[in-house]
Amino acid sequence: MKNLINITLALLFAANLNAQNPNGWIEEGAEFYHVLYGSGDHGYARYYLDEEFEVNGLMLQRLKVEVQTRTQIGPDEFILNDLIQLSWSRLFHTSNDTVYFANENGELRFAWHLNPAIGDVWNFGEYPLSSEENEMNVYGYVVNVQEVQIGGLSSKDITFVTCLDSIGSPVPHFPTQTESYLRIFYEGKINTVFGPHKNFHYAEFCEIHPQTIFCPSTYSSLACYKSASFDLTHLLQSQSCTGSILSIEFNNMLDFTLYP
Repeated sequence: MKNLINITLALLFAANLNAQNPNGWIEEGAEFYHVLYGSGDHGYARYYLDEEFEVNGLMLQRLKVEVQTRTQIGPDEFILNDLIQLSWSRLFHTSNDTVYFANENGELRFAWHLNPAIGDVWNFGEYPLSSEENEMNVYGYVVNVQEVQIGGLSSKDITFVTCLDSIGSPVPHFPTQTESYLRIFYEGKINTVFGPHKNFHYAEFCEIHPQTIFCPSTYSSLACYKSASFDLTHLLQSQSCTGSILSIEFNNMLDFTLYP
């Protein structure tokens, strides 16, 4: 009976997701604002749903991104760089309760599950080691699943960490060469509506522009969200998704708490 209840709840949850947008997990009109930080200039990125289209019978959703950064010219003084539309985009496909990354040909790679249980192990498939030609499987262990209510919108926060194998063996604090592993860059929390709390990419990559070097896989944290049916909501302890990059307040945003 308990298993039947769990299956029923999972189906209801998947149905609720499809009711939000039948084309995938990303809501219509969705915009995700991420704080950018690191060794270079600070700023923000606005990821937005650009288009939805079908390839080989699969419905794909495309996220595009624009970024704006600041440059510090004095102890408490900054200038705002130009807004840049990046060539980068990310395609997603959603099937039942599973989200996949996709390419233009409709080839899929597992991204995350929308309705997991604590203790689940996710197999992300094979990825090349950064300094070697051979590949290795990457796994994630689901640590926690929590219901979240924000502005009347129901969602789930899913917390996972990279693990070593299909049985969820933890990564040692000081891995040796024989315990090499690849870390999923967006490990941590994924929200079923707001997406990853960190970024939308697996591997390290950068785009170099005259005023900024943009590395979303390493230096971003979810700050704000809006969609066609959901008003702009601040998920950081800040009153601004973008304007605060010109103030000292931006530095305080990096030590943030989501969902105050």
